[in-house]
Amino acid sequence: MTFTSPQHLIRLLRKAFPAPHAIHTTNGLEWRSRVELRLIKASAYIRASPEWVAVWQQNNGPLEQWAVDIAEQFELTERDVAYVLAELEYYVVLQTKAAANITHSSVDMVWTAAKSFAKNELAENLNHHSKALEHSLRRDKAWARHYLEQSCNEKTARTVVLLDPSLYPLMYDTSQVLAQPIDSLEDALNLSTRGVAPKSFEQWVEAVTAINDTMDRLAIVNSHREIDIDIMVPTCCDSQQWPQPKHGCWLPTEFAIDSDGIARALSYINNLHPVWHTAMYTYIEQAFTMFVPLLEQVLTDLVHLRELRVPVDVSKCVTFDSPHPEELDLGLRRFYLPIETSMTWDEWAEGIEYTEPEPTPFVMPRRPFTPYALRNTCVQAAVKMSTIEIPQGCSEYSECMWQAAGNDECIIATGVYFYDVTNIDHIEMQFRESVKCSVECSGNKKEALRLVYGDGQRNHTHGMYKYPNVPRSLNITNAKLVCIPNIYQHKIMLRLKDAADSGHVKMLVFYFVNPAARILSTKVVPPQQQSWWAERVFSTLPLCSLPYEIVENILKYVTLPVSFDEACKRRNLFEAKHFATN
Repeated sequence: MTFTSPQHLIRLLRKAFPAPHAIHTTNGLEWRSRVELRLIKASAYIRASPEWVAVWQQNNGPLEQWAVDIAEQFELTERDVAYVLAELEYYVVLQTKAAANITHSSVDMVWTAAKSFAKNELAENLNHHSKALEHSLRRDKAWARHYLEQSCNEKTARTVVLLDPSLYPLMYDTSQVLAQPIDSLEDALNLSTRGVAPKSFEQWVEAVTAINDTMDRLAIVNSHREIDIDIMVPTCCDSQQWPQPKHGCWLPTEFAIDSDGIARALSYINNLHPVWHTAMYTYIEQAFTMFVPLLEQVLTDLVHLRELRVPVDVSKCVTFDSPHPEELDLGLRRFYLPIETSMTWDEWAEGIEYTEPEPTPFVMPRRPFTPYALRNTCVQAAVKMSTIEIPQGCSEYSECMWQAAGNDECIIATGVYFYDVTNIDHIEMQFRESVKCSVECSGNKKEALRLVYGDGQRNHTHGMYKYPNVPRSLNITNAKLVCIPNIYQHKIMLRLKDAADSGHVKMLVFYFVNPAARILSTKVVPPQQQSWWAERVFSTLPLCSLPYEIVENILKYVTLPVSFDEACKRRNLFEAKHFATN
């Protein structure tokens, strides 16, 4: 497979997402009509079968039974069925051109990898070292108090976070930045208090400009620059541009990808000690490498977003013989006076003429079958490790909120690696999109939108109607890796295989930053963990001879680096303002 230059992909990403801080909405997607949603569901119904591409190829085309099934199940017309079958042919070509064991899922732009793609040895190593990491964390009373005791409930499932990107993030009022990049992972431990802490937006501009200038000078000396895009100034800390300025953002790690797609970490992973957990760095790099072909496919999808399958002109689809009863004598209604009208609701409804829109003939999308490359470039990603534990007797687990994390970090995609699944027979991810905007309407216009797009969600305070696209689900029980574009909100559902026993799912998650929009990372922000700094400082002479009680008292007066308890307080405040959920 031949690849295009990564610079070409970066140019396309800049064009597709000129406002990288809002990728998960991108000003919203176009509204999808009820007809289009039926087409999407019908296509997903067939593509949900793991062997559907092989069946197509053996049959040299679609099975006749497929047309019958989707027509009956989704109430499709002949024209609808023809569109779905033509679209399936496109997905067959897209799938056959993809790398082995990489699959375009039944949900548009979501790519998965089968169990055979992920190496069992890597999963075993991650599982082994994650247990060691969890064991070391559980010995820390402060960690247990914040991450275990608050979520402990013997009857309900809980999530235990081992690597939390919201802990010790980049805080715009306290975090320090360095004038030049950190040379190595171990060097990062010696620089915890060496940077400067910008206190205003102007100081942030000055600090980031200095970093970019330094990187440019180093690139001239070394004849190349691994990171060839300037770092963005965190504008969301500017109170003049943002009515509610943000407190901070995640700190991603820099991963360099070579010509073979092999990734290596250029900077430390936030909250993962670079010396104590050296082996874990190696395994996380290997996991990142597995995501490279999936991420390339997702980014290629994003820069060539599909146009609507069924373009709709609402005014041509719905006509009315008379005004809506609510609109009659509107002036009197404003003063809450009783209204008498000769028109009944049934008479008004009989005067509505609705012509259901139809799909235009399928046209092959402009998306190239060969994905754009990320080879020989650098990608930033925040790293998270967590475990969902389902206790005995609690047969199912479902996240209660839709997640679309990373708006302030320009997150463009999320990669989830399920490296340990125990006593779970069903894993499902649900997705939904945000539409472009809410519409203030009433009367006939409201009814027209309802007929074309379905029932909306009304904001009773402002009379606004929003039509979120219907959630779609993806069974990923047989997948190990899932890569999701951040235009979707998502949540996970699990079901135990044996309800008489407990079960768990361990996940390694990468939040990929838009390659065309670099942000401040652990390459220029030194570690903020007080325990790392204290271990370094109090292990040298003469401080290493101090009694533990004295060291503990000294640390009470140290405000930088930040103590774990203080970091947890800031984490709670940070997460309350950070996640895009509802």
